[in-house]
Amino acid sequence: MSVLTVTPPGISPDVAQFAAEMAALPHLSGILDLARECFPDGPVAAFVEADAAIADLRHIVVEVDVSRWDTDQILAGQAAWSSGLFDGCPAPLTAYIQLGWR
Repeated sequence: MSVLTVTPPGISPDVAQFAAEMAALPHLSGILDLARECFPDGPVAAFVEADAAIADLRHIVVEVDVSRWDTDQILAGQAAWSSGLFDGCPAPLTAYIQLGWR
């Protein structure tokens, strides 16, 4: 994954701000690239979401389109995402990143 210090194109200001607050902004572009590599058949979106059960907990959801994928494809993409996320993002920051499917 690449490391950068500016907001990647197409990222909303709220995602960029939250990523900067969590010190994840330098890794955000690489995280989105990883999602595109693991789930290449559709768009990738990112947004900030509050946890429904834990007050004051927020995370960045990287949402991918798997609507045309079968179970084996989804599981393979998920495995590649999980492995790649830890390869390119410091482990403590991964708590603020979640993968979402649509």
